[in-house]
Amino acid sequence: MKKIAFVLYTNQLLSISYLGGLPTTKPLEIALHQALDQYDITFDWETALKNKSVDAIIVPKPFPPILNETTIP
Repeated sequence: MKKIAFVLYTNQLLSISYLGGLPTTKPLEIALHQALDQYDITFDWETALKNKSVDAIIVPKPFPPILNETTIP
């Protein structure tokens, strides 16, 4: 089963806040799990990238804080 990591974040005026694991994102996480039930989905993208245990990473818009050093699609 392919593993996909989602990066949930919000742009603020001077910074970026990550939303993964917050109670307010739970409905979104549940909806993504239901819609993409044929994939193993994680929202802990930092650990997945560090362990190289992810096949794809989903970032809503490319932005500088994420370095895709291993060229994961």
